[in-house]
Amino acid sequence: MVDLVKLRSAIDNHQLVAFDYVNKKGEATHRDRIEAYEIKSGFFYGFCPIHQQIHSFLIGSMANLTVYEETFVPRW
Repeated sequence: MVDLVKLRSAIDNHQLVAFDYVNKKGEATHRDRIEAYEIKSGFFYGFCPIHQQIHSFLIGSMANLTVYEETFVPRW
């Protein structure tokens, strides 16, 4: 499980994040340089630069959160 205080801080400060994620198929991936936008109903919402779209991530399936000092300009 990720540190929600760190994740909320990244959202508030428009910082990029990275984390390990296990999807519903059980596949483990590393997500890097995600723009942190919102936490809602147990999900984290972030913009993925690779896919150029917003993705939802189940917070309980996230681990090893890294918050970068680098910030981004919100897209909306």
